[in-house]
Order: sequence, then structure tokens, then C-alpha cells
Amino acid sequence: MEDFRVTVTGSAQEMDELERFCRRQGVVTERGLVSAYDGVAVSVFGLHAIGTFDVLAQCIAGYGAVQGSKLKVSYVVPGRGRLVASDYSFKAITELLRQTQQLSFDRDS
Repeated sequence: MEDFRVTVTGSAQEMDELERFCRRQGVVTERGLVSAYDGVAVSVFGLHAIGTFDVLAQCIAGYGAVQGSKLKVSYVVPGRGRLVASDYSFKAITELLRQTQQLSFDRDS
């Protein structure tokens, strides 16, 4: 199967936790720079998770389930804008990853 790559941005602490979780699940991770331009150039460090589509979807769904309602996952879909995931089930995450390969993880205060 061909490798799939998901890029996740968030706080340094969140990326550390996600990286440890991914590695325990056997998912390869890399740290790197993510650049975007939406009227202003922005560069942030992100975590790249690499694996098969199903394995990555399962890993992200598992992380969301462990973190629960504290975790806020947002993503951008062209033509629809920024959306927020409301369900971390495997099925919901697979649908989300079919729309985008870049996620942003935040914590609700």
C-alpha cells in the first residue's frame, strides 16, 4: 500500500504527546515546518505522521478518543472554510482525511 501523510500543527506539548502516541501505535513521525499563506505568510512547526490511510485514521481516532472533549481538531476544506471535528470515530476521521491532510490540534480551556 502507498504511504499517506497527515500534517498536524498545535502546541509543542500537544505535538510531543501526539508523537509519543503515534509511535506507540507503530506510526512513523517526522517534525517539520508547515507554511501557509492566507493574506499573511505563516510558518509553524508541525508533526508529519506517515503510514497507510487506514492506520493513520485509526491512530488519529484513537488519540481523539483518549483525549476526549478537551481536544479540538480543526481543518480547512477549500470552498467550505475552517471546520471543527465533532466526532473522533474511525469512520468520522476517515471522512475527514478524505477532505484534507492537514489538521490543527488545540485544547479547550
